[in-house]
Amino acid sequence: MPGVGGRKWAIYAHYLQKAGIVLRVISGTPGPGDSSPWDSYVHDIDVVHIANRYPGILNSSPDTILEKIRYRLSLLWLKAITKGNYYDRGILSESALMEAMDKGLNALDTKNLIVSGGPFSLLYYGALLKERHPELNFIADIRDEWTADHFYGHGGLSKARKREEEARLSKVLQQADKIILSYHITRLAYSERYPQYAQKLIVLEHGADPDMEISARRQYRGKPVRLLNFGSLLGRQEKTMQILGRYLAQSKGDVQLEFYTREQKYKQIFRESGAYPEHVIYHSEIPSKDIFTTLKDRTAALLFLPDYMKDMRSTKFMEVIAARVPIVLVAKAGEVSRFITDHRLGVFLNADNLEEEIGKLTQLLEKMDYNESFDYSPWQLSRQAQQIEGMLK
Repeated sequence: MPGVGGRKWAIYAHYLQKAGIVLRVISGTPGPGDSSPWDSYVHDIDVVHIANRYPGILNSSPDTILEKIRYRLSLLWLKAITKGNYYDRGILSESALMEAMDKGLNALDTKNLIVSGGPFSLLYYGALLKERHPELNFIADIRDEWTADHFYGHGGLSKARKREEEARLSKVLQQADKIILSYHITRLAYSERYPQYAQKLIVLEHGADPDMEISARRQYRGKPVRLLNFGSLLGRQEKTMQILGRYLAQSKGDVQLEFYTREQKYKQIFRESGAYPEHVIYHSEIPSKDIFTTLKDRTAALLFLPDYMKDMRSTKFMEVIAARVPIVLVAKAGEVSRFITDHRLGVFLNADNLEEEIGKLTQLLEKMDYNESFDYSPWQLSRQAQQIEGMLK
């Protein structure tokens, strides 16, 4: 994402600055016309952009023959000049980032360095800087499980490249003073594999900003059932979308689905099922405040999880919960589905039996005893920013 990499750290930066912490944020240079829905959080923060030499074609899905040739040649070039994960978009940014970090530390006269990844190479460069300057207070934010096969193309790497990524992860765990993780399942995995670093591991789960969502609160409870999905769709969801498309087409308007996204994923699947464009509508991505205003006039947020994220609650989930809007979750059973059902925050449709379960959707929504008073304050990002402030020197 252009600007600050994601909403979580953009919001942290906002609250840290409000607390009087002087910040400098280092980010990749945005492309022409690029913008982020989270830019408003950092408009008054010192942001330094560095050039990223990573081939842009590798961030795309090539369509033409020429694009496919460029993609393959770029990949071959990266494989020839790198040792680790060639899908890591920071893999060519070492010198630029190291220079920017050195300048930032000197300009602010600070010993605090926070690096967030993926791209995981950025964390490795932070560890190298800490190695040169042991007095640094190095805080590493490892957002996903670095060497898990289902993240960032890791599963397709050779054994030698996987060993290189493991070595870089070990270097970060060794050099970091504090290690922030987003999921308890990652903390468990790292504690078992690297028990010598377990005391450094701190979980700050994905959360929500109270200033942004709390005023949304659902108002629509009528018919037809109006479902909304927003942001990115992770993983491969073709089978799920085929089942969903058939169901929406057969509902004859009783259930409608809208996407607010930059992506056009699965539109052809919905077209082939007869659901698009009558029962499935695609909108352009809109700012977050407008998403939550729009959610007030919908029955529920329809959210999907790939199999490998069944135990991982993303920021999107906590934002919808904070907005007091029910969730219809389509996923395998796991920690996320238990959280939704145990706290009465929506409806769970098991992806392993979706063909049968989706037929009960309207009935489940009618019977839903939604928990309007759920206390989401432990997941407020403003609170987490206070915890980060406590980690600083």
